[in-house]
Amino acid sequence: MAPNAAEILWELGAASQLVGVSEFTVYPPALAELPRVGGVRDANLEQILVLEPDLVILRGRQEKLEELCRARGIRIYHDPTETLPDLYRAIEDLGRLCDRNDAANQLAQRLRDDLTAIRRRVADRPKVPVLLTIRSPDRLADVTTAARGSYLHEVIELAGGRNVFGELDIAYPQVTVEEIVARAPAVIIEAVPGADSTVTNGMAAQWQSLSTIPAVRTGRIHVLTEDYVLIPSPRVVQLAERVAELLHPEVGRE
Repeated sequence: MAPNAAEILWELGAASQLVGVSEFTVYPPALAELPRVGGVRDANLEQILVLEPDLVILRGRQEKLEELCRARGIRIYHDPTETLPDLYRAIEDLGRLCDRNDAANQLAQRLRDDLTAIRRRVADRPKVPVLLTIRSPDRLADVTTAARGSYLHEVIELAGGRNVFGELDIAYPQVTVEEIVARAPAVIIEAVPGADSTVTNGMAAQWQSLSTIPAVRTGRIHVLTEDYVLIPSPRVVQLAERVAELLHPEVGRE
């Protein structure tokens, strides 16, 4: 029931142990053939029973599904992933649960090493003020951003950015347009997985009336449509690479 966990299990070589996946599992393509059992909010309980799992992996809470699992003696693992250390812990936990300890240790270490390499590559560059948004493409309002306590904040920081809302105590706070103008981001990154060019062009155009924002004046508004952007999975390395390239295009990949 956690798309990021499905990706982790694939990386651990445990895909053969999967009997079903969330409706929102998009990667890897090979998992598309598995039965879909809805999402956390609309889990297909009947389908889950038919599949007879001995482990259900959840992100968030789903009371009816958890009651079903308890009644049928099905083990539940609550995926803890909110930050990068949480991601490493989830990898190690799932490795233990699926008897892939060595693969889990290797995967977690590889992610640490890859992210450290990105951090070092931009370490001597000036920190770029960044706003990351998660919002409806329809209008520039009700903007959700990422702050400390989220892996997205950590990715911005390690990729050579300074999150303009990074000090807020809520991991994913809503902020106003007026607050964004006051924080004056030099780069705006909009996360809209799966959006087409019509949507992305429209979102970029919505900022044009706010020319006092440095990112608007210089045209440094980037809409990320990759499917991994909002999934805290091993592909977080790809996200960090992408963000580092946007913030510091003068620094090439190693």
